[in-house]
Amino acid sequence: FTYTINDIERSFSGDYTWTASNGVEYDITGTFTIDVQYPPNVTLSLDQDSSDGIEEGDLVVLTCDVDSNPTPSSVTLTGPGDDDYDLTLTSGVYSYTIDNVSSSDSGTYTCTASNGVGDDDTDTLNIDVQYQPSVTQSPDSLTVTEDDTVTLTWIVDSNPESTFDITDLISSSLSLTSDGYIQTFTYTINDIERSFSGDYTWTASNGVEYDITGTFTIDVQYPPNVTLSLDQDSSDGIEEGDLVVLTCDVDSNPTPSSVTLTGPGDDDYDLTLTSGVYSYTIDNVSSSDSGTYTCTASN
Repeated sequence: FTYTINDIERSFSGDYTWTASNGVEYDITGTFTIDVQYPPNVTLSLDQDSSDGIEEGDLVVLTCDVDSNPTPSSVTLTGPGDDDYDLTLTSGVYSYTIDNVSSSDSGTYTCTASNGVGDDDTDTLNIDVQYQPSVTQSPDSLTVTEDDTVTLTWIVDSNPESTFDITDLISSSLSLTSDGYIQTFTYTINDIERSFSGDYTWTASNGVEYDITGTFTIDVQYPPNVTLSLDQDSSDGIEEGDLVVLTCDVDSNPTPSSVTLTGPGDDDYDLTLTSGVYSYTIDNVSSSDSGTYTCTASN
């Protein structure tokens, strides 16, 4: 008796029993085993905490399922930078666990198995670890002169890309360049005005964990603008014996380093500073006080 199986498949593996009988005494039986060997078939899969994507800090398990006969003599897992990882074998399944995944774990992973039958088999899987923005600001604060051109730059490293906003500034004026996960936001102010002086807050967000915020200060400096005015007792003109106050109001940034008042005969007068206003009081004005008075400020 001859039994031929063409193109035998792995499903034929197993134990078989044959029986021979001719009616004399009892039947004769025997057994045989067919062991169909085949090369590995590798499936690399990913188990993760969330179905929304992998974020930094998640628990991630790479599972390398190998179907082969005989059992594989070698199963390896390589990852970013061609690093090798130690696999754990549990109930015939090979796995590698990343307890606290980070952006450095992003990349392509390859599981390779061999069992001496046919060719090795591999399967690959890409891990894309999402992480919240990391922001580098330049400069941290600005001291500039009115009418200057000012440029602020923020370099944002994040996955996925971030949106970026600055309070009290027109976000549409931001320019953006991107290189991979790196975004560079640039804000330029031409002919800056003193009204731009103040504290500002920026926000970078990409939906991973919480938003990242920071602050910066713009200090627009400008030369002094002097207003010299006169306070007197009467609106009918100044008469001898009146009380007269000369007020020198100085608008400047920074505050003036020098404020002087000169009068008739180029005499200098000691000014009093009260609540940011400089003044000189003549308690009992006389004809000798007549003349031109000049207030000068520098900063």
